[in-house]
Amino acid sequence: FRTPLILGAPIEMEIEAVLKEPEAVEDTTPSMSILLVEDNVINIYVARDMLESLGHKVTEAQNGQIGVDLAAETCFDLILMDISMPNMDGMEFLKKIRAYNGGDHPKIIMCSVESDSAVIDMAHAAGADDYIVKPFTRNIIADYLRKHGLLLWQ
Repeated sequence: FRTPLILGAPIEMEIEAVLKEPEAVEDTTPSMSILLVEDNVINIYVARDMLESLGHKVTEAQNGQIGVDLAAETCFDLILMDISMPNMDGMEFLKKIRAYNGGDHPKIIMCSVESDSAVIDMAHAAGADDYIVKPFTRNIIADYLRKHGLLLWQ
């Protein structure tokens, strides 16, 4: 298989087009209101920074009870929560949110360092829409948001 190479202005223009910076993709995703339920201050800081860098508004709760109270007052688009917290763990939180809101509820993504499939299955059985193993990166959280139709760009 042979292809003739023709040198001159047209090939230089093609090379320039390939090397040219891609145009920025306009963000068409509306800013979401996200409830972050996490007891570890460092994890709150990191997750909040990632979510805000994706253009979303983050409200923080440092335990499950505060999270339930906030969810009762505000309609959130997404709840990202830890599985293990003081006062009320993630499983109890899920049960209360699902019972309180009936069938109408935000997406809930549970996160934990636990990667055991039994724990992940328990989270789904309790009502989690998805489960992320910590630590996670901005790209991982963006992929999960995209998977659930909550993010259209990266």
